[in-house]
Amino acid sequence: MEVNDNEKIDIGTVEIVLLLWKLLSQWAGHSDVDSY
Repeated sequence: MEVNDNEKIDIGTVEIVLLLWKLLSQWAGHSDVDSY
């Protein structure tokens, strides 16, 4: 594994985390928490 493109990996990770967070929020927030 090369750790040359730190920024690229960071951006990709952030996007993936945001997408997962949105999905989890919608999936779990539907019958758990309604903060939004």
